[in-house]
Amino acid sequence: MPQDKQYHRQVKAGQRYETMISQKKILVVEDNEINRMILREILSPQYKVLEAGNGAEALSVLREYGEMVSLILLDIVMPVMDGYTFLSHIKADSSFSSIPVIVTTQSDSESDEVAALSHGAADFVAKPYKSQVILHRVASIIHLRETAAMINLVQYDRLTGLYSKEFFYQRVRETLMQHPDREYDIICSDIVNFKLINDIFGIPAGDHLLNEIGRLYKKVAGKNGICGHFHADQFACLLERRWEYTDELFIRCNARVNTLPNARNVVMKWGIYQVADRNVSVEQMCDRALLAARSIKGRYGTYFAAYDDQLRNRLLREQAITDSMEPALAKKQFEVYLQPKYRIKDHRLSGAEALVRWRHPVWGFQSPGEFIPLFEQNGFITKLDQYVWERAASVLREWDNRGYPPIPVSVNVSRADIYHKDLADMLLGIVRRYRLQPSRLHLEITESAYTENPEQVIETVGYLRELGFVIEMDDFGSGYSSLNMLGKMPVDILKLDMKFIQDEAAGPDDGGILHFIMELARWMDLSVVAEGVETRQQLERLKKADCDYVQGYYFARPMPINEFEELLRNGHTAMEQEGMGDENLRESQPFPVLLVADEDACYRRNVRETFEGSFQVMEAGDGKAALRCMADSKSRIAAVILSLTLSGTDGFSVLEVLQREKMDPDIPVIATGPQNEAMEDRAMELGADDFAGRPHSQKSLRRRVLRAIHAKAPRERAARPGQILTLGEDSHMKRQMTPGETLREFCRTWFVQRDAERTLAFLTEDVGFVGTGTDEMASGRQQMAGYLAQDIREIPEPFECELSPIYEQPVADGIYNMSADLTLKNSKYTWYLRAFFTLVLSGEEWLVKSFHVAEPASSQKDAEHYPGTLVMEHTSRLRQELLNNSLPGGMMGGYIEDGFPFYFINRRMLEYLGYENETEFVSDIEGMITNCMHPDDRNRVDQLVACQLQRSEEYVVEYRMRKKDGSYIWVHDLGRRVTSEDNRPAIMSVCMDITEEKQMRDRIKEMYEEELSYFAEQSSADGSIQGSLNITTGCLESYLSTADTSIAKVGDAYEDTIENLAASAVDPVYGDGIRHCLNRERVLADYAVGKVDYRFEFLRRNNSGIIFWESTIMHSCQNPETGHVILFFYTQDVTEKKMQEQLFKRIAELDYESITEVDILRDMAYRTILVDESNMDTMLPDHSRFQSEIRAISGRYMDEAAREEYLRKLDYDYMKSQLAHNDAYTFIVEMRDMTGATRVKRFRVFYISRELERVCVARTDVTDVVLKEQRQKEELAAALVAAEQANAAKSDFLSRMSHEIRTPMNAIIGMSTIAAQSIGDDEQVEDCISKIGISSRFLLSLINDILDMSRIESGKMLLKSEKIPTEEFINGINSICYSQADVKGVEYECIVDPVLDDYYIGDAMKLQQVLINILSNAIKFTQEGGKVTFSASQRRKTKNDASLRFIVNDTGVGMNEEFLPHLFEPFSQESTGTTSLYGGTGLGLAISKNIVDMMDGKITVRSIKGIGTEFTVDVKLGITEEEKLRHNQKKQDYNFSHLKTLVVDDDVAVCESAVVTLHEMGIKAEWVDSGRKAIDRVKKLWDEGRYFDMILIDWKMPGMDGIETARRIRGIVGAEVTIIIMTAYDWISIEHEAKLAGVNLLMSKPMFKSSLVSAFSRALGEKEQQAQQPEVNDYDFTGKHVLLVEDNQINTEVAMMLLESKGFKVDTAENGLRALELFSKSDKGYYDAILMDIRMPLMDGLTAATNIRHLSNADSGTVPIIAMTANAFDDDIEKSKAAGMNAHLAKPIEPERMYQTLYDFIYGKEA
Repeated sequence: MPQDKQYHRQVKAGQRYETMISQKKILVVEDNEINRMILREILSPQYKVLEAGNGAEALSVLREYGEMVSLILLDIVMPVMDGYTFLSHIKADSSFSSIPVIVTTQSDSESDEVAALSHGAADFVAKPYKSQVILHRVASIIHLRETAAMINLVQYDRLTGLYSKEFFYQRVRETLMQHPDREYDIICSDIVNFKLINDIFGIPAGDHLLNEIGRLYKKVAGKNGICGHFHADQFACLLERRWEYTDELFIRCNARVNTLPNARNVVMKWGIYQVADRNVSVEQMCDRALLAARSIKGRYGTYFAAYDDQLRNRLLREQAITDSMEPALAKKQFEVYLQPKYRIKDHRLSGAEALVRWRHPVWGFQSPGEFIPLFEQNGFITKLDQYVWERAASVLREWDNRGYPPIPVSVNVSRADIYHKDLADMLLGIVRRYRLQPSRLHLEITESAYTENPEQVIETVGYLRELGFVIEMDDFGSGYSSLNMLGKMPVDILKLDMKFIQDEAAGPDDGGILHFIMELARWMDLSVVAEGVETRQQLERLKKADCDYVQGYYFARPMPINEFEELLRNGHTAMEQEGMGDENLRESQPFPVLLVADEDACYRRNVRETFEGSFQVMEAGDGKAALRCMADSKSRIAAVILSLTLSGTDGFSVLEVLQREKMDPDIPVIATGPQNEAMEDRAMELGADDFAGRPHSQKSLRRRVLRAIHAKAPRERAARPGQILTLGEDSHMKRQMTPGETLREFCRTWFVQRDAERTLAFLTEDVGFVGTGTDEMASGRQQMAGYLAQDIREIPEPFECELSPIYEQPVADGIYNMSADLTLKNSKYTWYLRAFFTLVLSGEEWLVKSFHVAEPASSQKDAEHYPGTLVMEHTSRLRQELLNNSLPGGMMGGYIEDGFPFYFINRRMLEYLGYENETEFVSDIEGMITNCMHPDDRNRVDQLVACQLQRSEEYVVEYRMRKKDGSYIWVHDLGRRVTSEDNRPAIMSVCMDITEEKQMRDRIKEMYEEELSYFAEQSSADGSIQGSLNITTGCLESYLSTADTSIAKVGDAYEDTIENLAASAVDPVYGDGIRHCLNRERVLADYAVGKVDYRFEFLRRNNSGIIFWESTIMHSCQNPETGHVILFFYTQDVTEKKMQEQLFKRIAELDYESITEVDILRDMAYRTILVDESNMDTMLPDHSRFQSEIRAISGRYMDEAAREEYLRKLDYDYMKSQLAHNDAYTFIVEMRDMTGATRVKRFRVFYISRELERVCVARTDVTDVVLKEQRQKEELAAALVAAEQANAAKSDFLSRMSHEIRTPMNAIIGMSTIAAQSIGDDEQVEDCISKIGISSRFLLSLINDILDMSRIESGKMLLKSEKIPTEEFINGINSICYSQADVKGVEYECIVDPVLDDYYIGDAMKLQQVLINILSNAIKFTQEGGKVTFSASQRRKTKNDASLRFIVNDTGVGMNEEFLPHLFEPFSQESTGTTSLYGGTGLGLAISKNIVDMMDGKITVRSIKGIGTEFTVDVKLGITEEEKLRHNQKKQDYNFSHLKTLVVDDDVAVCESAVVTLHEMGIKAEWVDSGRKAIDRVKKLWDEGRYFDMILIDWKMPGMDGIETARRIRGIVGAEVTIIIMTAYDWISIEHEAKLAGVNLLMSKPMFKSSLVSAFSRALGEKEQQAQQPEVNDYDFTGKHVLLVEDNQINTEVAMMLLESKGFKVDTAENGLRALELFSKSDKGYYDAILMDIRMPLMDGLTAATNIRHLSNADSGTVPIIAMTANAFDDDIEKSKAAGMNAHLAKPIEPERMYQTLYDFIYGKEA
């Protein structure tokens, strides 16, 4: 059915199917109340019966129930509306047309059945009703309807009416196989964002759109295309390649889609797979097309893509990357690289960007451009980002610990990260974990990310900024954001897109857009970073535009972390580090500007001299000039020295302007003026960074300026998180550390690097030191050296050091005081100290002259003057003691020294151990904690604790501890390494009494070990199926089972294992109960409340389909080592036990003398129960072979008839056939008892378990029952079964015979056509009629043998034993096959062994049937131009039989070796493509093999795909009596010995065969294989005066054909030589040309001895040697009358012509009723015979014959009535005789047989 007609029917089919499976209702339409009651009684146990008295009532019922009616039983003859009218109504209404109808009627005539079927009925049943027939037909038709509906559902998509995915695959496979020479494409499509259509317009609208797209697909694909709907928005079609695919084509298609209803800007993507390799599965083809479609998702303007090698390789590469990403992250193949950032104005290193690189062990270094986009698609980018964040933070922490400058690092935050709900928590957790300020991580977020969901992004990023993170907008300038949006974005830094920089640098040098962005950034108070700077030109353009920072290859490439650290250590600029900058550029760089604004010119000159070489000093004499300088050179000014006493606009006014105008706050200002505290305070309030009171030295001023420049940057960074800060000194300045820097480096060298020698370099010779200890002090560098050595020796581990200044004061020139908080932290503790330093300037560096370290009193908090918190500490101690005593266990401790000396114990621990106080405990253990442990546990505990403390600071161990009374408790000891108050390493532990828990665990372990022992014991038992399921982890841990019963394998998930167990249950409801009971959470909950046992007993199907009863016991327990709950299960096959229970239940109330349980599958009498002990002799032994035992019993105690009946009724096949439809069956046989008396036994056979094929055979003595009545019942039952089987076999048998009948029919039709066209050519017509006769006889033989053919499989076919004339047999085959081969254009050749006898004994028709079937197949499967060869030979001959071999070779398509074993199976052909291409049912070879087997032969085949096939048929045939006599007679002399013959044929086998035959005839013969050689040979002999008497020449030879050869030979030898042309083809068309060429005779191939003798005799003018033909009878029936009764007009005309041609006078009747009327009115003897058809309307032939015999006419009992019908079966013949007919003639009528039969009855009667 075309797909476009399928849609609405498909939806209805689904509804019908759902209705059909829910309930079954049958409508009975019958006007007779009794008939309705009978049908109701038959059907109601299984169906709901609806009733109607006529067609009109039935239509009303249908309108109410509709398609809920499963079937209609319809009477024909009814009032109001008859059955035919009702049928017409429902078949015209699509709502009811699919409901099947079975017509029931009183008449079973053929015409009534045809009429019912033609009106649309599904079947025809005659009254009276037979319950089993009705039930079987009803069930069969309902099942057929449900199957059809289900197939329809499976084949078609309910929504679109297109093929479903699986059926689309099937149809495509078939099409590709049927048309291997055509080129096809598979096109798949996907709708972009289809889910949005469903969300916006609703699912019905989406479904409607899909339906419309499906219609569009069908329209575009046309009749030859195949379309399918996979799921959701995926469609596929197969198209023959007819055009080139272009964007325009698919743009038009997309436009057409958007014209559909509910289509709003729908975008479809198409993928194309060009079918080249047909070995690729259709599923893979479609997947590749869909991959091509997905590859262009997100690419605007691209609508299709073709799958090619490039796409395939790319997809494979992406898949390889995807598969490797998780392992790569785990193995740390991803490396973080850093690219430096520089401040443009002075080229100082100001930060870095963290980039990720992938160093794969096999692929090598991977480009980020290859894997980053893929990770963004699959979501892995979030894990990679978190890895980079973590790595960047850890590197910053390492740098801080080493004292490197605190630069920030930028990290990327992808779009996926922004939508992560825990993003802020993750980032905050990272910086806290590494003790970093959030501003140290700059978060780079691409500009495009802000456009997708701006509200959420702005909210998330704003929160991150509030937390202190610096936000950079990456790729700014890529064109995604608007200025309006930019104003709302929480951003600190703009990062210009690299391509934007490159484009700007390549454009005109006006810097318009770039300047605009810079001004915009300044207006928004944002810094600007330019990335991708690669040339000096780009750098100059950015400097001119006043950009802040740059990064790019011009300065430095991304580099590993260790290389970047070199930059930090050396303080180099990028250009110096990389050597990439221009030397002239470096030389021409201006010095940083130092502005000195002072009214004293002499002072300004001194400042210039002081700072010359480090700064470019600019001078201003008043305030206005100072402000002007700062406005003009603000980007270059490094610091300002401002006099507060300037004339005009004084210094205070300048500070006010700077504060009000918010000029660059990065510029430090050092105010100068008289030593006046009020002036200093006011200047500092107005924003001055330092104050230098006059007079002061230039050296002091220099220190202040440098300190202010360095100190300004950290203060401003804290005040403005968005500013990227510069680090390090200018490259033109000499580096001099400030006092604060000196102290930080001093502490870093001492505590972090632990370098005593370098630490001493920071100290003066007379340094003084006072520490926190009582005697901790040193005086002078020598004592300090000793102190440092001891300090580092005691604790060599580096500290983390943090120095936080509290107060700084320059006391005088060259002297500086500082107090600070000093925090030291290592793995053991954190130490908070307060330090006081005095530093002096020595030359160009500051040195520490004295320092004092104190530990702040813990009792004195915040600003308290006195330790008022001692009370709180006392309260805390009490609270801690309360806490210690309330812990779940006791506490104790010991020193980490030999013997583990006592350190501490609390009250709870003393109570555990039974001691009164600590003194008692210490005394009892002799001061050693180890002594309270069990002696057997001490070594183990020591080893465990030592091992754990090597890895961490804590340990966990369990052991036995001795109590005061000498008993032991088990304790769980959780300890930690600490340092005691006296600075000794110790262990403090919490110990909990776990004695009861330990005992419980021991019990659990004992139970677990018992379960394991039982498990091991059961594993050795026969038939054991067992295993263990880890419920905690959810997997199958062990499993022992056979292959047939296995439901899982080790490692399977718990849920899958339970599901497989439940699914194996025959009863699905029981399976649901297993699923519910063994739900994983439920089992765990059961274990928690103590329920640990489960038991299931159910009927189960194993993997081979065999059903058995299973008993499964499950027990859960805990693994003491892992704590996991394990479910052990044990399964036993309890089938025998269940069978015994069911057997005893079934027979409990029955009275039997013996009962035997039989296992059909194993042929076993499983057990016998003997109720009557007197029958011990006939008892079957337990576990014996049932069939063998019953044969033995029947042989001893039954006669032949009873024995046969007994064995037949207990045959397994008979059992199964009977019990398939009945609950039980019974039969009766006679047996002799031990005394020899005959007893009558009734056997009852019934299923104990149908699934397991267990049967019970119960025996009862029923001698008193009337045996005759019982046997009649058995016969009636058998007849019913036979009738049902015959009816079921009818359709199958007719389809088998169709192929066999059509072969000779083809020859008959073809020859009839040729004869009709050759009217006037008597010879041609005669030949055609002869061949028609041969084929007709073959066809007739087939029809006559239909009954035998139907009995092949039952072994009841009969073979005839008749004389087979060899030549006629072979020619009959050739006459059929030559015409077939000629039509096909296939060369056909027949080769016959010359030693074949003239006659054999066998069944000619069946053997001919086998060979014609094989030859027809060979011709059918051979292409035009190929060749089929048929050869016949005699392999062996004995006195009574001969073995003949027939070989059929062809050059056809051949067969696969894998198919050959299935070749002779019914309905078997190599592929569905073969069937559609060549036709056939696949039955012929199955039938042929059965026939050959019956002939005591065999049939074999060899075949090579694409080369050809060879069939070999070996059969054994009998030898005729003539041949036996001839064998002993003298060899016949044909008088041809004087003849010399030449055979000319290109086939050497034909030549050799002909020569052997001629030699047998006494003829001297030789052969050549071409016409040219024949001419040469003839000419040579002629020249020698000799010649050939006979020359036999093949017609068709390569090079020179037979006619041309004959013409040339005739030209050499004249008329002396006889030339005969041989041909396997019809020679009529060449006969005239051959005569003109001088040919004497034409003869057919193959050349039999008889045909050669005939030809030679005719050529020599002698009488043809042949046996005298039998005299032909010439019948004359003049004056005789015959009554012809026939309903078929053509058959009537044929019969009349045949009868009248022999003198009969014929009267005709069209049915039995008319014949009865004519005969009843006739005089005695008027009709000499009646020819009666059987099947006729109104009255059939059998009824008519019976009635004629009962008429009162004088000759009604004697007139010959001859059946003349197509009913040719044996039972038909018996029926006709029972009706009073005298003979039986089967149609088609053989005239000779009809004449002979009439002659025998008419003239025999007269005699």
